[in-house]
Amino acid sequence: MRTPLLLLFVLFFSASRAQFLQDVNGRPYLTTNYEQYEGSPLLFSSWVQARVVTSSGKVYDSMLINIDVYQDQPLFVRDGVTYTFTDKIQEFSLTDGLTNLTFKKGHLISADLPDVFMELVSTKPLVVKHSTRKLVDVPTYGTMTHSFRFADATVFYSNVGGSFRKITLSKKEAETLFASKWKEVSAYADQTDLSFKTEAGWRMLLRYYSTL
Repeated sequence: MRTPLLLLFVLFFSASRAQFLQDVNGRPYLTTNYEQYEGSPLLFSSWVQARVVTSSGKVYDSMLINIDVYQDQPLFVRDGVTYTFTDKIQEFSLTDGLTNLTFKKGHLISADLPDVFMELVSTKPLVVKHSTRKLVDVPTYGTMTHSFRFADATVFYSNVGGSFRKITLSKKEAETLFASKWKEVSAYADQTDLSFKTEAGWRMLLRYYSTL
């Protein structure tokens, strides 16, 4: 009896998942808009599984998604076709295997923030990251034509003095944000030989600070 029951479970799960995917409203995503540009407007190099929450409260688990950060537009895949969501997306979360990543619209975090998707990097202190792509002109010497490529553009914000502002990744900024525990944070930075100028270094600092 085990084999038939297992088969029925697999068939039920597959049918349920197919129905789940069909319940998500979307429009075909037009990649032809970017064919003349070098690089990609997508945040992730490959599709990632995420938990998606719409503004109406619907929750979809384990969706394959990505984000067109040039247009601030979340995307999903169904039956091998890429779609944009027609429902407004409030939040999505995923894991890279080591760290849980949460993305929200900026205005849902604070009225001070732009209404774009941002990664909630830390809650103590509150730090968010806005990743986007900008088009930059690629010099083509000796010709009259122009070509363009996508380049990363990243901005970090933090709640400083009761309101959000852009922050730079520097030791001076770290001293301000971690002032209440600067002695411990500074000692940790020395022990681990991390850089105050890199995102990796800051993520280490934020993880450590959250434990204090």
